[in-house]
Amino acid sequence: MPFTCQGSENGLAIEGGETLALEMITRHAALAPRPIDRLLIQVGGGALASACLLAFAEAWPRVPLPRIHAVQTKSAQPLERAWRSVASAILARFAARESGGPGPGDGDAAAAAFVAARAGAAEVEDELARAARFRARHMRPWESEPVSVATGILDDETYDWLAVVRGMVASGGWPVAVSEERLLAARALARSATGIHVDATGAAGLAGLLALRAAGALAPHENVALLFTGAAR
Repeated sequence: MPFTCQGSENGLAIEGGETLALEMITRHAALAPRPIDRLLIQVGGGALASACLLAFAEAWPRVPLPRIHAVQTKSAQPLERAWRSVASAILARFAARESGGPGPGDGDAAAAAFVAARAGAAEVEDELARAARFRARHMRPWESEPVSVATGILDDETYDWLAVVRGMVASGGWPVAVSEERLLAARALARSATGIHVDATGAAGLAGLLALRAAGALAPHENVALLFTGAAR
């Protein structure tokens, strides 16, 4: 059967992505005493991210879920828009009875931490179920035709969006949208540091890491995992 990254064409794509994450988990456990703190995953249709989440669910509770950051290009970021919409709805549910919650100017990290601390609560599960029922309120096609050096993540919709949003909600992660300049810098850094001839799509997770570091969102001691998934041809 031909390899494909489209789960709708070959369901084994999800199992293959899950295997990648399981191998990463096993290898990291053999090398480092501390668990993975964050996992940055390049996202187009979302199959790779949802597969990684399945792997961590399988490894639970022996391996904790890291903060999940889905990385998209600023040219097309339907998943980021969906996460903000769902997170805002969850925050609104708690704002009516809790004081001291994050405000619009507090940033994504504060909103993600607040939501993750309440993951599993009835209000959170209700909003996620509501998002599934009213999909078009949160996930809809990107309005303009995107252009990016990371051609592999230009899907107009993130088809596995709900699984990935749920994973970010549970883990305290949030989506990261990166510029073309950041994508090119990440590709160059990936090649020079590792010798892997990765393309811009495959290095998009590293671009997300560079963006988080520039924003001051990373602590020096954190273990961060990335996936290089595309070779330049």
